[in-house]
Amino acid sequence: MTAFDEFIQSSKVKIDPKNRLPVGSALKRDESSLSDSLMLTIGFDGCLYFMPADEWNDLMAKLKEKGATNSQAIRFERTITTYASKVKPDAQWRVVVSPDLMELAGFSNEKREASLIWVGGHLEVWEKSNLESYMSGQTYKLHPVVQSLKQAAEELTL
Repeated sequence: MTAFDEFIQSSKVKIDPKNRLPVGSALKRDESSLSDSLMLTIGFDGCLYFMPADEWNDLMAKLKEKGATNSQAIRFERTITTYASKVKPDAQWRVVVSPDLMELAGFSNEKREASLIWVGGHLEVWEKSNLESYMSGQTYKLHPVVQSLKQAAEELTL
């Protein structure tokens, strides 16, 4: 999506009442990566991940290599694909986040402030207070689905 050697400052945004997340500040830098769409899914620490299609396809191929009998790979793939959706920014550079993903990432009607952070080849979307807790080393409550995904990811070597 963007060059690894280019420093990109995190962005603070607010999700509107229609669950539209403004991503222009983070994604406009490299419009060529938005040829078709991006995948949006749950991340391992309770954030959301935006991945370009090629990164998503690489992840799915690695999981396939683990085999259909590897219970952790199956659990990981099942969880991450259940909550995945293809998204493309609208003319105002917003994407709609499903209610399920909003809940899994800790967003609510009262908690709509988000931080957009580039990590490696993907963009993470964090609920503000969860990111503050994570960065300070404090614990925060992960949704049980996210806890299960995190455990499966820790046991896999991708």
